[in-house]
Amino acid sequence: MQMKTFALGSLGMVAALALGAGGCELIAAVDHDLIPQGGGSTGGAGGAGGSTTTTTTTGGGMGGSGGGTCVAENCPDPGSDCLQKACDGDMCGTPTPLASGDPCNSAPGEGGGGGGTMAGVCDGAGECVECVGNEQCTAPEICDTTSNTCVPMQCQNGTQDGMETGVDCGGPDCGDCPNGQGCEDLGDCISGFCDNLVCAACTGNGAGQCAATDYCDNGVCTTKEVDGTACTDAAQCSSGNCATTGQGGICCNAPCTADCQSCAMADTGSANGTCANVTNNTDPKNACTNDAIGCEADNCGPSGACQSATGETCGSGPMCTGSSLNPQDTCDVGGVCQGGSAMACPNSFVCENATACFTTCTAHANCVATHFCGGVMGAGGTAGQCNQKLMANAACSVDAECANGTCVGAPTGMCN
Repeated sequence: MQMKTFALGSLGMVAALALGAGGCELIAAVDHDLIPQGGGSTGGAGGAGGSTTTTTTTGGGMGGSGGGTCVAENCPDPGSDCLQKACDGDMCGTPTPLASGDPCNSAPGEGGGGGGTMAGVCDGAGECVECVGNEQCTAPEICDTTSNTCVPMQCQNGTQDGMETGVDCGGPDCGDCPNGQGCEDLGDCISGFCDNLVCAACTGNGAGQCAATDYCDNGVCTTKEVDGTACTDAAQCSSGNCATTGQGGICCNAPCTADCQSCAMADTGSANGTCANVTNNTDPKNACTNDAIGCEADNCGPSGACQSATGETCGSGPMCTGSSLNPQDTCDVGGVCQGGSAMACPNSFVCENATACFTTCTAHANCVATHFCGGVMGAGGTAGQCNQKLMANAACSVDAECANGTCVGAPTGMCN
């Protein structure tokens, strides 16, 4: 669809007459409102730090961003001067739309010698448009509040005429058409999708329906997002990368799929949209968590990889059966899970439960068959510990002390 022009001829003629007759007062005499009142918009404030050299530009410099704190002015360009940058915690959030009617300078128009931008007004939804009411148009044109463009009066007569593709819409003169009206190409439709000569809502991510620079957002072809903007699908990003981070999906300058890399400033300290190693000793993507079987560490190291888990538990164990103990498997320095060798319970004890041996005894059954528990029921030996059973003819006090199970003449007897 072709861009429209403002009807400024009458203003140019008045200005010419004014200059020829002696200056601005003649213009004022004709119509004082035609004299611009005041200067241009004030430039933004410069960022702190850096050089003290001054410039003559109207826009201020951008301040630095420290740590993991979001600074709104450092967030990516939202793509419209009707959107104000905003933070959402430590991340750049959804930009805030300026009020309807606020001035802006990026409305579609005849700038740049045909096809460009011009001064306009904000529509209240974040877009810079040509008009939101007839007061922004030059008679006899009026404002088409559906497409927010100044159009000839024929574009509001309720009839499909001239070069319109639908009723009062489409073609080179009228605003874009709503869904269900006719079209010849995607430029005739508000949705940005012309389906078999009828404007329609786009579907999915808009592939094959929207222009290459757009994606489908709730049925409307929308300009793809810049790096650093939240996303849920790669099709939303101009870079083609919607990277997973600890803060959700973010349009990124690279795929950034490594476990210990991220595109979120809160994860890395680098600017949102820039893939970098996550902060040391953190794991914002929860990619390194030990699963009790493998040997990955619980966090990332300075090299951008999961740290070694030397000494951490893995695999199986401990397990105890009879008097045999299989210890807990552990990770070695190479990140390999090493299983321990089964061994007898220490000090001739037997298993107390499925995972551990006794360490003291209160009954002879707490010891292997070749030992007795000292101090139990009059037995000698070291109390609470398993003692080797006595051979024949050794002095004894109870049968349990003897290897053959008989103490003759107890309690001051002899093993038989």
